[in-house]
Amino acid sequence: MKNHTLLLNGVGLKEVTLFNIDVYKAALYLPKKTSDLNEINKLFPKVIDINFLREISFDDLRKTLEKGLKRYDIYTKENVLAIEKWKEVIAEINNGTKLKIIFTKSSLILESKGKRNIINNPTLSRAFHLLWVGTKSDSKLRSGMLNIK
Repeated sequence: MKNHTLLLNGVGLKEVTLFNIDVYKAALYLPKKTSDLNEINKLFPKVIDINFLREISFDDLRKTLEKGLKRYDIYTKENVLAIEKWKEVIAEINNGTKLKIIFTKSSLILESKGKRNIINNPTLSRAFHLLWVGTKSDSKLRSGMLNIK
């Protein structure tokens, strides 16, 4: 991948349960700052950096991602199997675990702890960011990442 200058668009916090337990912070980087989802959909590359604030199991992460895939009608056996392979990169998710998800026009790349997994699937790469910033995603997380006040 060529070197691209990406700008921090915004940072959101993912919380769960009634007790608002912090799970992770996610930062969205884009070639230019915008809160317009239609524009974000067209921008490449884009990056989501995730910093976990607590330990979670890979199974919990996978289940959450699968729910998001279903919400955005991109749930396929192929996509689920591709995400399952991420376990080779992030088998353990602890407080301080960092993930980088890179979106290109044709690939989705996961990096963590010096390991990398590439999913060559343009459809998934073009839609996967919606799990964080789409209209059906967590509103607090989305507002932070889109820098909406």
